[in-house]
Amino acid sequence: MLNYVNAKALAQMVGLTERRINQKAKENSVFARSSNGNFESISWIENYYREKLISDENILSLDREKALHEKAKRETAELKLALMQGKAYNEEDIELAIAPMILAFKNRILAIASTVAEKLVGLAAKDIETMLDKEHKQALRELSDYDQIKIGSSEYEVVSDGSEDPKISS
Repeated sequence: MLNYVNAKALAQMVGLTERRINQKAKENSVFARSSNGNFESISWIENYYREKLISDENILSLDREKALHEKAKRETAELKLALMQGKAYNEEDIELAIAPMILAFKNRILAIASTVAEKLVGLAAKDIETMLDKEHKQALRELSDYDQIKIGSSEYEVVSDGSEDPKISS
């Protein structure tokens, strides 16, 4: 059974003014009056809250996007600060620092065979093992003592323009 009500009664049901009910009827055909000039209350109320829910979801979605954007800005600022303080490094700087060390170690390991080959002729298996072990440990010691790791200076620097807040330039 359909219940038809006038604008005043509908306004009281949904907490709007009579004027706003009439405006919504003019704005959107979903809220239109019936042929007798009244509103079908159940469908009007359903449509009103459906529209309101969609509107509220869009507002929440916008708020969520703003929050995600602010989080990304904060994380970017934290990363720049960590780079400036030397607590984080760029991937390229790490590669530039470690590549020569790895290459030197690789060459050292590969050179062991040719370096000790002549010395191993005629030795017993135990002596060969001892000599190779000594060479491997020496190569590992050289790797641990490698002191040319100089991770690049930060690309960021603090620049003061006279204001209280320093700017980060990249």
